[in-house]
Amino acid sequence: MMERMDALITPSNWQKVRLGDILELLTDYHANGSYEILKNNVTLLKNVDFAIMIRTTNFENNDFKNDLIYIDKKAYEFLSKSKVFAGDILVNKIANAGTAYFMPKLNQPVSLGMNLFLLRIKPSYNNLFIFKQIANYERVLKTFANGSATKTITKNVIKNLLIPLPPLNEQIAIANILSDVDRYLCSLDALILKKESVKKALSFELLSQRKRLKGFNQNWQKVRLGDIGITISGLAGKTKQDFINGNAKYITFLNVLNNVIIDTSILENVKIYPNEKQNSFKKYDLFFNTSSETPKEVGMCAVLLDDIDQVFLNSFCFGFRIFDKAVDSLFLSYLINSEIGRKAFENLAQGSTRYNLSKSGFNNVCLILPPLNEQIAIANILSDVDRYLCSLDALILKKESVKKALSFELLSQRKRLKGFNQNWQKVRLGDIGITISGLAGKTKQDFINGNAKYITFLNVLNNVIIDTSILENVKIYPNEKQNSFKKYDLFFNTSSETPKEVGMCAVLLDDIDQVFLNSFCFGFRIFDKAVDSLFLSYLINSEIGRKAFENLAQGSTRYNLSKSGFNNVCLILPPLNEQIAIANILSDVDSEIISLKNKKRQFENVKKALNHDLMSAKIRVLNK
Repeated sequence: MMERMDALITPSNWQKVRLGDILELLTDYHANGSYEILKNNVTLLKNVDFAIMIRTTNFENNDFKNDLIYIDKKAYEFLSKSKVFAGDILVNKIANAGTAYFMPKLNQPVSLGMNLFLLRIKPSYNNLFIFKQIANYERVLKTFANGSATKTITKNVIKNLLIPLPPLNEQIAIANILSDVDRYLCSLDALILKKESVKKALSFELLSQRKRLKGFNQNWQKVRLGDIGITISGLAGKTKQDFINGNAKYITFLNVLNNVIIDTSILENVKIYPNEKQNSFKKYDLFFNTSSETPKEVGMCAVLLDDIDQVFLNSFCFGFRIFDKAVDSLFLSYLINSEIGRKAFENLAQGSTRYNLSKSGFNNVCLILPPLNEQIAIANILSDVDRYLCSLDALILKKESVKKALSFELLSQRKRLKGFNQNWQKVRLGDIGITISGLAGKTKQDFINGNAKYITFLNVLNNVIIDTSILENVKIYPNEKQNSFKKYDLFFNTSSETPKEVGMCAVLLDDIDQVFLNSFCFGFRIFDKAVDSLFLSYLINSEIGRKAFENLAQGSTRYNLSKSGFNNVCLILPPLNEQIAIANILSDVDSEIISLKNKKRQFENVKKALNHDLMSAKIRVLNK
């Protein structure tokens, strides 16, 4: 049974213990001898041999079968001080210093790699629980990492780490719960991966006719769109005033562009006058956008599957009403939005800066369709996948709402974490750090085939933590003077179309050798050691931070932030340990949201492939 506790309360029967006091062993590879002695006695082998030399990369890739390094039996016995057993805890001592790993059971002896610490817990404690606690305190360990290019931690840092510890029976109970969750998540990941692979293959096969579903043996037929339905225009002659307090519903441009099925929960209002002649639409009608910035997005399709009394359509799209009863509207929507449909419409796009679709061109589009029953079967498969993606969206939205509420409570002092009782202090940003300008004097040519990485404007605007996987390239010349940035620096945008988005903040949490910043943002380097950069990023992006920065926004059509105004911003900060605790909670929620979004993105890729296979008849649907 679990008892609900307030956030981060430490129960009275838990103790803060020094990690070094519960360790039976703390060692590393170099405990076995000097560099010369090790070099003369240990040879690393790529071919399978007596023992595995375990490395960080094995844990990062969660792969203990491929890309392994081996040592022979003689070397394994020589490295007697660093033999690794299942249940041991390993901690990076270099590079990604402070990250902890739990050693799984392998089918042969294991020896410790060069860049890891080995922690063996005393038998009177639960090693899995201790591992989970060390992982929870990873950010604390990382704050003690030293070095400029490569960060390292020492044995003393590990020994002196304080962790809360319950009695042994509770350690075991908690560890069991967490390991059950881990196993469930692993099974979910495996299931999702399997489903995604199946969907990817299935979509391509079904939509390309490469594989037919059993029971469906009839040939697919070529049809011309103008022969199976009629086009219907959207709203005409409306003014801006007609879209204020309207008395009827209409389908927006984005509703067509972003969906396969019209989302009737986001219809907007338009004024329709008595006896006014406008085309209205009904269930099973399809809708197409007539223009886009790219050829691939011209003629995107969405179908209306709800019964709505009088619904209208924006003037930048047109409708299509199918009169051929051998065509399923949902199938056609999937087909037209698939890779196959995109190729057919891309060839019709006319223009240079903006691409347009003519109705005559639309009517002449030819597509290959299966018989009606196979269309329905394929559409059902793809709509099932879409429903799963919608459920993921709902879960992501729920998690984001929880995070928003939690963020406000924690960052406004409305809810204090138990055990933290010190007063929060007002600080002026100009008193805790310095501003640093982004790139200057660069030309368009400098951003082609660059030799260095820089942080883009959108990377700052859209993230709390800089996403280093999407850095872009810029040319930096020898002896060129440009400001570079480092780990824990913060970044702010100087302008936006709305006051609320001025001074949005993101923090760099990765060690990168020489990274630069776009010219529309500036950096902020904290020199006050009582301020945690990740906490400050969360605070500034929160509702509290937005209010502080919104008042500084200058302008009418575009709003700007001055550095002098920035320096004078005052915020209320808790003590450092409470900052870290709050940042840990919020980053854990963010990690969960990112994980869900990644799963959704992967599943969307599978859906795209499945869509292609189904629509090209590469896979045929089983007719039961």
